[in-house]
Amino acid sequence: MTFDDYMDFETYIATLMTKPREPYVAKPLYNRDGDLLQHFCTDAPCCAEQIDPYLTIYRDQETNEIMGAEIAGVRKALNRANCGVVKEP
Repeated sequence: MTFDDYMDFETYIATLMTKPREPYVAKPLYNRDGDLLQHFCTDAPCCAEQIDPYLTIYRDQETNEIMGAEIAGVRKALNRANCGVVKEP
């Protein structure tokens, strides 16, 4: 169902909150527009910590353990390494 199927925003949100949540599946995600690779081990609330212009780590808000990472400039790095597997958009 979409928002248009409901009379108001509150009803829509209430309906979403009653649906069972699907289990989280950890998998890497490549964002072509941003040229970055993300991976999160859990879907827990987290805080970002930028290590350098290319690496950001994500820490669990409760345990402070690293639970994800983001690497920027993936396509450019592979092309500089002459991998020949990544084409520019």
